[in-house]
This record gives sequence, C-alpha cells and structure tokens, in this order.
Amino acid sequence: MALLNALRGSGRLHRWAFWLLAGLATLLATGSWLAALAVTAGLVLWLAAGWHFDAADGRFSLLPPRVRWINAVCLRLLPHADSDTPARNKLRGTLWMGLRGLYFYPAFAVLALSNPWAAAWGLGVLLQGPAYYLGGRLAPPRPAVRLAEALTGLLFGALVALATPN
Repeated sequence: MALLNALRGSGRLHRWAFWLLAGLATLLATGSWLAALAVTAGLVLWLAAGWHFDAADGRFSLLPPRVRWINAVCLRLLPHADSDTPARNKLRGTLWMGLRGLYFYPAFAVLALSNPWAAAWGLGVLLQGPAYYLGGRLAPPRPAVRLAEALTGLLFGALVALATPN
C-alpha cells in the first residue's frame, strides 16, 4: 500500500485506481474478502471525506464542513498566536493530519467483525500525523509529499495486516 499511496499522492495514480488496487492488494496479502472490502471502502472515505489541504489555517469558512471539526480541535489545543513559531505550526499540522487519519478508522470497525483487536489496531491511524511530519523532515519539499504518502501507506498496510486474522 506504500507504493500505491505514494503514486496516488504524486498524481500518477487516479484515486479510483488507487482504491481498487489497494483493495486487490489487501485481498492478495490477506486472503480476506472482508479485509479487501473494508480497506477499499475505508480508503474511499479517507480520501473523499477527510482530505483537504487548507489544514489548521483558522479560516473555518473556507473549509468544507466535513473537516471543520479537525480545525476546531487543533485550534482549541494549539491556538494561533502572533508569536507562532515554525515548530508550533508543524506540531499543529501533525495533530491535524493525525486526526484526519480517523477517516480511515471505519475500515477497522468492519475488520473488528472478524478480529476484535482490529478496533484497537485501528487507533494507529492517528499516527498518520507523525508519518507526514517525518516525511517533511527527511526530504526536500517536493519529494517530502511522496515520502509522507509512502509512510502513510506503509502505516495503513501494517495496521490492516495486524488487524486481519490469518
């Protein structure tokens, strides 16, 4: 899933192809139709509902309603100030991206039908924020997005593997 998400993030793979190939890869890796359907549907929700680049900017009117709650939480915990440092802005962005990862959590709720631990493993989607932060720290700006997308795909793939009974 790391390669697929990196290709999607770079614009080389259309979202429909990403969803279908990620579901197929999950089926091949796990042998579970339930896991494949859960991952495909979860990625549709994650990408369609949770993705928006105007993260943590404080301009609620410009954000779609589906992501305003993320801004509200982030700004409550780390309000904007004139003295904001780049480190504080990165921390706010890390929190924002971590909360955005929750849009993939419903896949783990479905996986919990066959493995009760899936609900617990699904909380790992909150690590999407640190994955993006790490990608930004390890690479120059343009490849940083691809690296962050690959790290997120690796994280999600590992979580699905842990949540799927073998």
